[in-house]
Amino acid sequence: MEVIYKDKKIELEENSKPYFIKHLVSILFDVATLFLLFFVLNLALFSSPISKTYYSHMDKVSELQDSFKLKSEVGEIKWVEEGMDVQNYKVYIDEATQKQYIVVTKDSKDLTKEQVDAFNKYLSESNELKNSRFAADLHRYLISMLSCGIGEIVLFLIVPLVNKQRATFGQLLMGISLFSPSRVAYAKWYQVLIRFLWIFFIESCLLYLWTGIYTFFLVIVIDIIVMIINKNNKALRDYISRTMLIEKMSYNSITK
Repeated sequence: MEVIYKDKKIELEENSKPYFIKHLVSILFDVATLFLLFFVLNLALFSSPISKTYYSHMDKVSELQDSFKLKSEVGEIKWVEEGMDVQNYKVYIDEATQKQYIVVTKDSKDLTKEQVDAFNKYLSESNELKNSRFAADLHRYLISMLSCGIGEIVLFLIVPLVNKQRATFGQLLMGISLFSPSRVAYAKWYQVLIRFLWIFFIESCLLYLWTGIYTFFLVIVIDIIVMIINKNNKALRDYISRTMLIEKMSYNSITK
């Protein structure tokens, strides 16, 4: 097929779709890059002031659990000594002595069934604990979504918009371009935006609410299945944005 695009003759080969393996490798590379960026951003955000509210709710959860341990005699006070590792404990200060202490769980062999049942009852009946847990989970989700959102904006919106092939890092690596069949040209900016919005809201945020981190693996499986059952190796986002992925060399006159 020959078309004129910006005063250039463009030859689009008849079998222009990328080989399935190349398409698959590009997806896996992008997902791996997203995971790495998500991990780095998540680590940075949870170490920044933005996570202050999350940690305050988690502290409240720890305080309530420790109080229930003491009330039910499932736990006991342990004074903090120099060099003691208290990283996984909430540290308290005794007002009378100004000494620091933590609440530890007693050895299971020292606990009675009545003590354990009393502790579990406190946990199940405390609305304050449930509310604090919900608030902590909500803030953790929002921070994770912010990390994921920043990563996806970089990988699936900014990168494709700044290169003429409209390709992600994985697609650039494998020599794949994003193409608009209706225009017989590289995809327009709004088609890249539509693909990004589909990825962010449908394939990430909403599914993450139900499946957590396993969403990313689920999306890969769904994309592969959809790609296999159609002759152009199109994923769902390609149908929504009216695009398809092609071999970069299909644009013979542009790549010269």
